[in-house]
Amino acid sequence: MGATKAELEQFERRLGVGPRKPILRSDRTKLEDRFDRAWSAYTADEGHGHRLATPELAPFTDRPRMRLDRAWPVSKVAVEIHGGTWSGGRHVSGAGFQRDCEKRCLAARDGWALFEFTADMVKADEWYRILAETIDRRYRLGERHHE
Repeated sequence: MGATKAELEQFERRLGVGPRKPILRSDRTKLEDRFDRAWSAYTADEGHGHRLATPELAPFTDRPRMRLDRAWPVSKVAVEIHGGTWSGGRHVSGAGFQRDCEKRCLAARDGWALFEFTADMVKADEWYRILAETIDRRYRLGERHHE
């Protein structure tokens, strides 16, 4: 059974996480919209608790212009959505790849489990199941650690 919203907020306060930064419409690409719709459908179908419900943006405190595409801060799980992998998009250019490598290193430094989704992965249910399992597992581990 998933945690209630009040339980999650209490747990977040104990961890010192928050306030949440919502994902604004202008921050989203079509591929990110597709991910958000698929994630909402997956979590609704599977009956997951509040902790899986809505991802948010998570900036790095020491790099305010750098953010993770989708994040669940309590579980420290994030998703980077890479479009254009077969068409020479930003993520496969030299500068884009450099920036993505920096972001992966910062995420690792801060203890994040970072999933990187290509357009094909955004369309595949298997990755949502693996993502949900990871969020849930890390949430439960953190909950036990901070009791």
